[in-house]
Amino acid sequence: MPLLTFIALSLPFAQAVPQQLTQQGRLLDAAGVSIEGTQALTFRLYDTAVGGSLVWDELLWLDMNNGYYTAMLGADSNNPLDSSLLSAYDLWLEIQVNNNAPLSPRQYIASAPFARRAELAQGVD
Repeated sequence: MPLLTFIALSLPFAQAVPQQLTQQGRLLDAAGVSIEGTQALTFRLYDTAVGGSLVWDELLWLDMNNGYYTAMLGADSNNPLDSSLLSAYDLWLEIQVNNNAPLSPRQYIASAPFARRAELAQGVD
């Protein structure tokens, strides 16, 4: 039995390409002062840089540290960023802080080199 356990544990595990997006930024007020405390950030993905259709959104409460934040978009299993969404469109990210107007301009979502390599590797047998 120990030999079978060793063999099973030594087999490579297939790792799926993560479907979440990490988004980091720094928020300053109009006077250039860092935003502090917990803030409501709404992240929206659109299919164009201006106008267009909303294809996904998520509200996260994030703690600011000297204005800096990090968000994991799509981590909620009830609101995932699945591969069909990520591959179906060119996507632009819009961010809204609390009840203020959305920040402008929207930012284009581009693939990181790791993600492109992982996508190619998934098809290799």
